[in-house]
Amino acid sequence: MDSSKAIREPSRATSWWHRLSAKVEWAGERLNPLLVKEVRQSLKSRQFSITFTAVLCLSWLWSIAGIARLGPEVSFGAFGPDMFFVYYLILAFPLILIVPYSTFRSLIAEREDNTYELVAITTLRPRQIVAGKLGSSVAQMAVYFSAVAPCLAFTYLLRGIDAPTICWILFYTFLASLGFSLCALLLATIAKEKHWQIMLAVVIVVGLFYAFLGAAGLCQMRLRFARLPFTSSEFWIENLMFLSFFVSTFVLLYLAAAAQLTFTAENRSSALRRAMLAQQVLFVGWLGYVLYENTGRGLKAGTGFAGVIAMLVACAYWLVMGSFMSGESSELSPRIKRRLPRTDLGRILFTWFNPGPGTGYLFAVNNVLAMMVFALLGVWYGEMNGASAAGMPAASQMLTQILLLLGYFVIYLGIGNLLLRLLRKFTRVTLSAGVLVNLLLLMAGWGIPTIIDPYDVHQSTYRLGHMTDPYWSCIATIDPRTSIVHDELLPIILPAAVLVFLWNLVYIVPEIRQVRLTPPIRVIEEEQSQVTVKPNQPQPTNPWD
Repeated sequence: MDSSKAIREPSRATSWWHRLSAKVEWAGERLNPLLVKEVRQSLKSRQFSITFTAVLCLSWLWSIAGIARLGPEVSFGAFGPDMFFVYYLILAFPLILIVPYSTFRSLIAEREDNTYELVAITTLRPRQIVAGKLGSSVAQMAVYFSAVAPCLAFTYLLRGIDAPTICWILFYTFLASLGFSLCALLLATIAKEKHWQIMLAVVIVVGLFYAFLGAAGLCQMRLRFARLPFTSSEFWIENLMFLSFFVSTFVLLYLAAAAQLTFTAENRSSALRRAMLAQQVLFVGWLGYVLYENTGRGLKAGTGFAGVIAMLVACAYWLVMGSFMSGESSELSPRIKRRLPRTDLGRILFTWFNPGPGTGYLFAVNNVLAMMVFALLGVWYGEMNGASAAGMPAASQMLTQILLLLGYFVIYLGIGNLLLRLLRKFTRVTLSAGVLVNLLLLMAGWGIPTIIDPYDVHQSTYRLGHMTDPYWSCIATIDPRTSIVHDELLPIILPAAVLVFLWNLVYIVPEIRQVRLTPPIRVIEEEQSQVTVKPNQPQPTNPWD
């Protein structure tokens, strides 16, 4: 055999390895470049090395100490849950506390080192930046899971805990770590000044520590009970409900974090409003399903009360979201105006998604109105099926409560919107200012009457001087001692709500009437040139290209 030919021709194994290496390199080139950078930095950091070493050493020590403590009885008893709980504490500490805090620090460190500007001027979009940071967190989680996974599998061999329960606990721990990481990243995008960064760092550490204690308590409680009912359809439906809530909230917070990193002239609001609407649709859908199931079980009378609870949740949700939207600027940049709906039908359907405090107020009111219709249907259906006979509040009381909730919502959010418009004439109004003004307004409506005439909900009699207090006013609608509310409170609150809404409408109409701008010729030529150049010439995607 020719020795020179053998040297030139690679073996089959070497050829396979070269092909795999080329494919991995090809996949790496298509990954988010920020993800690659963050994973390299995080896995090489001193914090990760110390934490990972500590997790390995503690797992090893507990394996020896735990088996030594059990002694010869380890072959006869069911000691899996006891061993699993300590392994879970070792794993949950870095997942719930270390990883989210390191995600917070990763963006703060970019601002401190002045490297964020380099990332911001690349072709990376804000959503890619957020995804890169979160991807780095997921990579760290995967390493921690891989370190403790053999120990967790060992607990299954000790009996007393099954494999699906282990997977279920670890899956929700992963979701908790991912959710806390996103929350920490969102706070990092908000904290631009040094004092806010320090204060939020303390808040995050304290909050994550309590979250770790809560996760440990939930795990211990779960291990004390019998095995999870994996064969029950209700168990999976409850999990599906929670996951739909988690995913929709995750998307909302993800878009909020990306919006904070977006250029101020861009549209930061429309995607968030679509996510809010999707979350409300999910809420209504799941609530309708639960009511349908209860109806099949003969629990028809509770549908009216469930409608009131749904209305209460909707008012609280949209009051928070409306407070954020009322802090937006009423001026739309030319870049946003060039992307407004083109047709009349598009303007009718999608104007409510345009940025601005007026459209935000109208968007929130319309969603609460939709929930009111849903709640009224529930009251009507409950009344048709004997709500009063089942010990529930009367239909007239629930109807009064629904109308009061709508009236208070329109009044408080509307007055907050008007105050922010007045404040905007003297200073710059931010999203946090919008939340603060609405919160102070609500606290004043509740606190001032309470200071003047202190009361006890269970002993005091409701007076009209407390009508600015939404909490006690709604409680009073189902209190038999205050039947006067039906006659005197509604004729005051509802006209006041209509007046506040019409006052806001004066400022909302100009926002609604904004039309699409035709882009300048220079902008059209630049966009066409980018479309032409993109496929043929690869553009730099990170500061090091």
